[in-house]
Amino acid sequence: MASDYIVVAALGRPLFPGMLYDCRKDSFIPGVTLWNKNSLSENLDSHPQPQTDLKFSSSDSFASKSSLLDVSASLKASFLGGLVEVGGSAKFLHDTKSSNRQSRVTMYYSETTKFEQLTMNHLDNITYPQVFEQKTATHVVTAVLYGAQAIMVFDRTFSEEENKQKIAGELNLMVKKIPTLSIEGSGAVNMTDDDTNMVENISCTFYGDFHLEQSPTSYIEALDLYKKLPSLLNNSKNAVPVKVWLYPLNLLDSKAAQLQANISTGLLSSIEFMMEDLEKVERTCNDLSQNTLVNDFSDIQERLQSFQKTFNKYKAKMLKEVGRIVSAIRGGEIKETSIEEMLIYHDFLGMFRQWLKDAKSEFNLLSSYIKGIKIEDSDNLNTVLFDPNVDFVVCLMLTSLNEDPYLESLKKLLKSDKSNKLDEEQNKVSVTCETKWFNDPDVKTKMRDNLSLFKGLSVANKDENGICFIISAISNTLSPGSSIYLYEKGKLKSTDFQPVSKPPPLIVKDVHEQTMSLKLQKSPTGETEQYRVEYKQVKEESKAEEQWLVINTTDEDFTLSGLESGKQCMIRYRIVSRVGVSEASETVKSITSPVCPDPAQQTFLYDAPEEKPRVLTVPCEYLLDNGVYNMMIITINGKVNADANQFVVDLSKGPDIACHVNFSFSEDGNPRIGCNSLIGSIWGKEERGVSSFHFFRGMPFEMKILCTNTEFQVTVNGSHLMNFKHRIQELDQIRGIGIYRDVTLSSLNVGKLQ
Repeated sequence: MASDYIVVAALGRPLFPGMLYDCRKDSFIPGVTLWNKNSLSENLDSHPQPQTDLKFSSSDSFASKSSLLDVSASLKASFLGGLVEVGGSAKFLHDTKSSNRQSRVTMYYSETTKFEQLTMNHLDNITYPQVFEQKTATHVVTAVLYGAQAIMVFDRTFSEEENKQKIAGELNLMVKKIPTLSIEGSGAVNMTDDDTNMVENISCTFYGDFHLEQSPTSYIEALDLYKKLPSLLNNSKNAVPVKVWLYPLNLLDSKAAQLQANISTGLLSSIEFMMEDLEKVERTCNDLSQNTLVNDFSDIQERLQSFQKTFNKYKAKMLKEVGRIVSAIRGGEIKETSIEEMLIYHDFLGMFRQWLKDAKSEFNLLSSYIKGIKIEDSDNLNTVLFDPNVDFVVCLMLTSLNEDPYLESLKKLLKSDKSNKLDEEQNKVSVTCETKWFNDPDVKTKMRDNLSLFKGLSVANKDENGICFIISAISNTLSPGSSIYLYEKGKLKSTDFQPVSKPPPLIVKDVHEQTMSLKLQKSPTGETEQYRVEYKQVKEESKAEEQWLVINTTDEDFTLSGLESGKQCMIRYRIVSRVGVSEASETVKSITSPVCPDPAQQTFLYDAPEEKPRVLTVPCEYLLDNGVYNMMIITINGKVNADANQFVVDLSKGPDIACHVNFSFSEDGNPRIGCNSLIGSIWGKEERGVSSFHFFRGMPFEMKILCTNTEFQVTVNGSHLMNFKHRIQELDQIRGIGIYRDVTLSSLNVGKLQ
């Protein structure tokens, strides 16, 4: 190895014939030469060597970048170890994507002008032999290829919603179009409207050996520069060293320093992979720093900054170690196994990746958690608390944002430098990771419950000027995850406030012509002070939306009065507390009893003539003389048997069933209602009613079936259950009423609704 010529890329360094070079560190020694200036100039051979090259790359890897600049494996190791300070176009080697949401294409342009070399005539005529004794250099520059390189890096940032592959394809296409595009005399670029729109989002970064008044930053500016590049090297004096040839000094004097060894290709690849991993961590960290949570919560910002600081220290330490070990191996001071040990220490990077993975999980959870809620950082919380127009501040407090035991463990681990006990230490950190608050199922369940309570109260009281709802962050280890804080007139009243929540549906106990008896229930959470009953009656003749009427009461058993008879009523209620009202319960629909019609228009089965049965037994069948008609109401009173499985009411036209009302009871006693028809011995498609209603085994009931021109309406105990459109239109032919299965009847009334 010591007797071989070495060819290296200049990388913007001032390497000229006769300069001394130390291949152990890939550094040049300025101001010291083997020959005097006259000897060098007299023995220098120069001839033109014009050549142009154009390449494209869509890879951002270090391997791709070094390939474009023709960087040797040995020089790559020196660069990665921080031994080489590059300039000009070679600064491109430091350029990496700052985000994972970034597509990139690189255009490489190279032009050479001349080749200079020292002749062999003077090699033995050493003017300064003391250089060999000093052992500061291993080689001398004997030849230089001059020219210039230009590198333009085109970037296109995309959002998470955009198609990454599509963006990358469009960017690649537009960059490769540059050599074919023309610029008109007016300066306009000849391209389609679609291309014009596309390039507006493309940015450009320039690295080059050309002297420019202004570097391009956009696609159009880069295109303009590309067209001018060939003319920028008209004067060969503007050329710079591009590639140099190094001659071993030990061939001139055996006392000279030598390159004893070099890094193997396999280990060099490992170092490259390490650098790629470091860059990926940096990009992911940069993406996280753009999250709005970082600006919304100072705790998150401080943790992210602490992570970045810790990672930067780790990265600097790794690069310093690479440089030290590479130099020592080349000088024969240590064996290659030293760099293998250093790469084992690099396994710490997996812990940094784990932190970022957990941080993304935490950010995603928090983003969905706080969506649509006003955020006040703890630093600004006092501004809200001391607003004189606000009596109550209900704050959904995030209580664990500043806790990061994993990061603290990682910091200690890096300080201890326990690379020989890495597996043991990683296991300790892994246990710490599992204890993070957002990995605890119980904490997540509690947070979901708190969010539901908070949102329910905030939605129900959004128009209340005296109550403010915000989300903030204060550490509280006693309540991990989140808690609801209550402030009253600027003072903290509770760190575990339980707001009132949506109550269960009300129960309609009894229905009369103008009143309904209701059963109200306390809030499952918080303190119930009173109830707010809200109701409105549906008026068919009015197309306008009826307004909810409101009555407050402290009674759980409440009678709603002043209603119109025979009208459907929609009823719901809220819980009233000291701090606002709850969400409304589910709305219950019920119909008030109609005014008793003229007895002449009614048929009472129990008052029928002697030939009709006086005792109501099931099955019970009754024949209507004139069939059903508009506004006819059938009222059935009775009791569901304690062991009931089914209860059926049929309205029939001969063998066909116009309306088959079927109540069935599941094993737990919950009822289900469905309506169907049987026409021509074929059952139609069953229609289902409401999924939950007050109708159970062993309870009395009043069932009403109202017939209109278009449908049958079924109500039980004042609750409207369903509507069933007529499938048999000849209403006057529907004459049979049949009641079957597991009920005991007390009365059957047929009349006209007034």
